Amino acid sequence: MRALILLFCLLISPVWAQDEITQISYWSDPYGNQGSFWKVVFSGKTYVALKLKSPDKAGEANIALDKAMLAELEEKATELKATPNPLKNDGIQQVWSKNAGDSRVSTLLGRWHGVKLKLIQVHENKNGEFEHQISIDKGYSDFQRALKKAKPILGL
Repeated sequence: MRALILLFCLLISPVWAQDEITQISYWSDPYGNQGSFWKVVFSGKTYVALKLKSPDKAGEANIALDKAMLAELEEKATELKATPNPLKNDGIQQVWSKNAGDSRVSTLLGRWHGVKLKLIQVHENKNGEFEHQISIDKGYSDFQRALKKAKPILGL
């Protein structure tokens, strides 16, 4: 029996070794929103997943980023940080958006109860619909640190 269990473990271990999900970095904003980057290996291909969680919403939103998309997100977040927020009334203005599978990542200018914000948003439409945001106004350096840890995963 022990030999049979050992044989089963040896046969299944390459399958376990192929797929991997590991948290790389984490940051949060002053409003309680959380963001994290994850290394995801699926069917031999490596991705970086961006996961966002807002405290006032159920679930979390995820998007898998390849090398080009991660570089584009970094570029668009940097542009967003430098963009003045012209909103005079409460609302949201989308600056950039990119789809990947059932998910979309966007950069937004927002205004909520008179407070101007710059946001990264992930909208996921898989097993339900989830949309979460994180502010990069005061936490931009934390976002950059988290991103810096994720970039080598994809060779950036």
